[in-house]
Amino acid sequence: MLEAFHSKEIYGNVPLQIECICTFSDFLLVGTRQGTLLLLSFKSTGTEVKTIKLFAKKAITQLAAVTVFSNQLVSLSDGQVTLHEVNTLQSSIQLPGTTLTSGASLFCIHQSTAENEEKSAQLAVACRKKVTLYHWVKKGLPQEVKEVNVYDVPRAMVFSGKGYSDQLYLGFKGKYARLHTTSEQLKELICTGKQLEAALAWIDEKSVGLCK
Repeated sequence: MLEAFHSKEIYGNVPLQIECICTFSDFLLVGTRQGTLLLLSFKSTGTEVKTIKLFAKKAITQLAAVTVFSNQLVSLSDGQVTLHEVNTLQSSIQLPGTTLTSGASLFCIHQSTAENEEKSAQLAVACRKKVTLYHWVKKGLPQEVKEVNVYDVPRAMVFSGKGYSDQLYLGFKGKYARLHTTSEQLKELICTGKQLEAALAWIDEKSVGLCK
C-alpha cells in the first residue's frame, strides 16, 4: 500500500491553544488563541521553540508568509490584517507591524516565484461584503489596487492561475463563485444548498478544490 506521508510529533504538550500554522524557510510559525506566536525550528538535536508573547492582543486566526520580494509575514487578529518583517520576529523586542486594514474576516495570498515568470504577489482581504485587493510591485508595502463589493460575506477565498492572477474563487454560505478581479464580474459556480462551512484549496495552476 502506498504511504503518501507519515506523521511525527515535533512539539508535544503545547501550553497554548493553536489557531493556525504556516511555514517559512526552516521555520514553522504557530498562531495561538492567546495572541502568542511560536517559532519552531528543527535542529539535529531536536525542535527549538521561540515564543513571542506580544505578537497580538487577541487570537491569531490566520498567518501567511510572503517571500517574493522580501521576507514578510501577514497575520490576521481581531479583524486586523497586519504586515510584519520576518527579521523582527526573531528579535527579543517585537516591533509593531503595519496594519493594512481592519474589520477583516479572512485573507488569501497568491505568489509567483517561478524562474520563467515575472515575480508578483497579491493579497485579497475580505471585510464584510467587500473584498480589498493589494499587489506587491517591489520590496516593501503592498499597494491597494481596488475594492470590490460582493453579495455576501466570503467564508473562504483562494486565487487561481499562475503569474499575476485575476481569478479569485470565493466560498459563501451555500454557494461558490468566481470573481474576475479586473472586470469585477462575479459569476456563481455552484449552489450547494447545504449549510456546510465553505472550504477552498489551491491545487495547481488550473485547478481549485472545494467542499460541497
